[in-house]
Amino acid sequence: CATRRLRRLLRENQGRIEHTLLEQASLHQPGGVFDIPLPPNVKRSGVSRYVRSMAKRLESVEIRLWRKGDEDALTKLANNRRIWRNLTNRFPHPYRRDAAVSWIEVANCDLENAQHFAIVAEGEVVGGAGFERLQDLSTRSAEIGYWVGEPYWERGIATLALQAATTLAFNDFDFARIQAGVLAWNPASCRVLEKAGFTREGVYRNHIFKDGEICDQIMYAKLREERASS
Repeated sequence: CATRRLRRLLRENQGRIEHTLLEQASLHQPGGVFDIPLPPNVKRSGVSRYVRSMAKRLESVEIRLWRKGDEDALTKLANNRRIWRNLTNRFPHPYRRDAAVSWIEVANCDLENAQHFAIVAEGEVVGGAGFERLQDLSTRSAEIGYWVGEPYWERGIATLALQAATTLAFNDFDFARIQAGVLAWNPASCRVLEKAGFTREGVYRNHIFKDGEICDQIMYAKLREERASS
């Protein structure tokens, strides 16, 4: 099919594609057109990483950097208490359009240490995923997260997106470890991590205060040498 042919072309012509992007910051291939304007914070030396993060595909699910034009879809999906309840307080509720605008403006202002993606399925934004480098003694570790809009739950999308983001993080960064913390009342997220090859390491008891409640946090991680498992 056209999608498989395009993926093959991208693999076979990666070097030429990156050279073309260096010259004109756009990619044109048979089977589709990818217009990839480089944001001002992406250095020429970082184009290879940027291209892969924009075009990373896995089965029918794609992850790409958030971009202008995603605001309405983000607002519609993210304004959901059931999603907010399982995420950090960086994720507001209610989720209004001005929050979406602000997030897309700042989400990828430091591509050398963090990348945040829209999850796209069948051409539609269906959720978000991303990872950030930790600080101080943990600088070779990253925290990864993901969410999928409620209409798209139970379709395996979160697992595919997590696998894609994890692969990209290990391939393009120097991380020795990628970790994720799950609120204990969210067993569905535990299943996603386990399907993606993450190992349950332990429980931080009474570590989380969210939505007026204290709960445990379950810690999962994947090490660089384990990245082939999924």
